[in-house]
Amino acid sequence: MGKFVLAFTFIISLVSSNMVNATLITDSSLLTSDHYVTYEGGGVIIDFAWASPVNVEYWGDPDLNTTNRLYAPELHEGWGYASDSDIDILFANFTIDDFSNGDGSYIQAVSFWNSVFDDIVLTLNGVVFDGNLLDYTPGKVSSEWASSGVDGSQVLGSGNETFYVRTTIINNPAPIPEPSTLMIFALALIALASKKRLFS
Repeated sequence: MGKFVLAFTFIISLVSSNMVNATLITDSSLLTSDHYVTYEGGGVIIDFAWASPVNVEYWGDPDLNTTNRLYAPELHEGWGYASDSDIDILFANFTIDDFSNGDGSYIQAVSFWNSVFDDIVLTLNGVVFDGNLLDYTPGKVSSEWASSGVDGSQVLGSGNETFYVRTTIINNPAPIPEPSTLMIFALALIALASKKRLFS
């Protein structure tokens, strides 16, 4: 009887460990360049964060504590929704390989905006679901959420990937004239002034 209770307790602990929720990371200082890719060009720097493997606020069974909540980008200071032109820049400059760390993990920031999900590659009961990697295509990546009720799993298109962006405008300072250019300009002004005096 003791062996049965021990085995039963062990099995229950294994099952319950698979149901533990990820912890939402709200400390923005932890959101570093390890969690996003960066584009620089056209006078801007754009950080692209792969924020969620779904694009609805709530995903899952509302009666269970495993319902994922996707938070708005403003949860972390400086981040916002990506525009259509941002998404165009993303696909023009980055492939899925640019998000790969080369060790089977990916550059992503899911745990910074999701209450349950913590990766773009989902693992449920030991089974790996990497179909989200196939969703890295135009039309399946957006920043707009699909409208959802409480149960996001019933929403058509809610499996699309969500990207958030942080944009920095690069201020190019005006070029400073060389000293020789300033000297030539000053001499020209002096010559004009002295010429005016000679003829007056």
